[in-house]
Amino acid sequence: ARPENLQRKIEELQKALGNQTDPKKLNQLQRDLEKLQQAASDMMNNGSNSEARDNMAQSLASLAKQAEAMGLDL
Repeated sequence: ARPENLQRKIEELQKALGNQTDPKKLNQLQRDLEKLQQAASDMMNNGSNSEARDNMAQSLASLAKQAEAMGLDL
């Protein structure tokens, strides 16, 4: 996945989070999104290797599962 695409997906998730009501789950998902956003930014600024991209893809997949469990449609 390209860093630009990851950034767009993160922004979409942040918009979707605004509609959730469970504060604990929302806060955790928001923190995870912020971490991924920083990692995507770092990848764009510093370049990325395949391991970094693989880690980002795994993190995004995990986040997507969490969001799906909360009823978000990604």
